[in-house]
Amino acid sequence: GGASGGSSAPEHQGCMFFFTVTLGVAGAGAVAGTPEAEGPGEDGSCSSAAVQGLPRGWSVLVVDDVEFNQVLWSRKLTSMGGFAQLGWQVRCASTAEEAVELITRQGQHFDLVIMDENLSSSGGVMTGREATRLLRQFEQSSPRRHRAWIFGATGNCTDRKSGV
Repeated sequence: GGASGGSSAPEHQGCMFFFTVTLGVAGAGAVAGTPEAEGPGEDGSCSSAAVQGLPRGWSVLVVDDVEFNQVLWSRKLTSMGGFAQLGWQVRCASTAEEAVELITRQGQHFDLVIMDENLSSSGGVMTGREATRLLRQFEQSSPRRHRAWIFGATGNCTDRKSGV
């Protein structure tokens, strides 16, 4: 489950949206509204019950050209609510090129990559989608390599090229 919503300002002034995603796995027999099935709190933090079932000790790469977003993801995944008990380690990259370099040339291993789709202000030329394609190709060419979860994220409301 989860929730989403948004609002927009006059043309060219941007928009705001939000979404929540419950990442935890409730135990067998959990009933909605009980601590065992609890999701994110009002402050966005997750309880210990909400993250039950998530792996411990994961290595996470956050790829975002906005430093504020890097800090937000890092704090959320390492120290807020139930996430604090998981012991996840977060590293950040500001460009898609940096992310690809870390994984393909430096041999860094990440269980989860949170990839900004646009990376428009980072000074790099590669998009998040292009980086994801290169990372998947690298994984396929390295049969022993663990396949990372790649989560695409963006604050862009529309894609003017495709009209979506």
